[in-house]
Amino acid sequence: MLLPNRLTEQNAEKLIKNILSYKVLIPKYSKKPFIVATLKISGFVGEPLLNKKFQEIVLTLIKKFKSAGRRVVVFTNGSSLGNNFIRKNIVLADSIHISLDAGSDKTFRKLRNPPDSISYKKTLSNIGLLCRMRDRKKLDSQIGVGFIINKDNFKEIYKAAKDAKRIGADFIRYKFDITGSSILLKKEDQMANLLLDQSFLLEDRNFNVFLTKTEEGGTITPKNSACYTQYFWGTVGADGNMYPCDHNTINNCPDFGNIIDNSLEKIWKSKQRRDARKYIPKICVLCSPFASRINPFIEKINKLKKKYGWMKLEKWRKQILAN
Repeated sequence: MLLPNRLTEQNAEKLIKNILSYKVLIPKYSKKPFIVATLKISGFVGEPLLNKKFQEIVLTLIKKFKSAGRRVVVFTNGSSLGNNFIRKNIVLADSIHISLDAGSDKTFRKLRNPPDSISYKKTLSNIGLLCRMRDRKKLDSQIGVGFIINKDNFKEIYKAAKDAKRIGADFIRYKFDITGSSILLKKEDQMANLLLDQSFLLEDRNFNVFLTKTEEGGTITPKNSACYTQYFWGTVGADGNMYPCDHNTINNCPDFGNIIDNSLEKIWKSKQRRDARKYIPKICVLCSPFASRINPFIEKINKLKKKYGWMKLEKWRKQILAN
């Protein structure tokens, strides 16, 4: 679903103000107010840095949130990293995740269908430029590449890790395809795991290898009975409306309200948000890796609460923090 774009520079300033002003103090749980600690910049169904007007807004978001002491994470496919202006601004983010998903130009083109000016080799080169810029500026930005494992690219798992390390990336993060549309056969899965084992051998103090995977392997299958992640994050669309997450946004979930016109606190406490939450499935077919970890954890906490009560859980929490 393509959303109408209301994110002009003027509206972006309002959005930033309405998010950064969110401070809710609940003395029972914390002496510090609850705030929006992290801003994640990504596209719903495309690349957030391709639109020239939106580039300026993204860069404003990074600078404003960083100056307010908040964490900023940028997700990009790297197609715009050839632009020096973009590189010198997104390098200010705390973490930059560049989707690569290939170890050769042939696979890169099959999966991405990019214009002739963008290739696997060129994308790697631009990531390398970003890493060297970070080093020259003596910044702490974590720059890494993403690799979603599927039938078309699993043979290039190790090659991608070698290339990522060679150009100066801090990490490569592997994920199995969570859509279920490209599940590996048994022999393919065995080969993928052998190549993953080889990739982990590349780790040192400057390079890390991460893998998002269920205990059984393959796709992430939600096992919780409800979505708890909706209480910890929200998604802002190009229309300025807030949604529970990007997966539900593209599935036409009702919005919570417009954050250009209203403060985050007002939206978060609104009847509109309470009503919209009724449309959120208990279990989504597509669930993000982050949510797939948060939801089972909170569900476990809820079961412990029912069994032992909040007082006992709070006592245990304090004991853990004391140690």
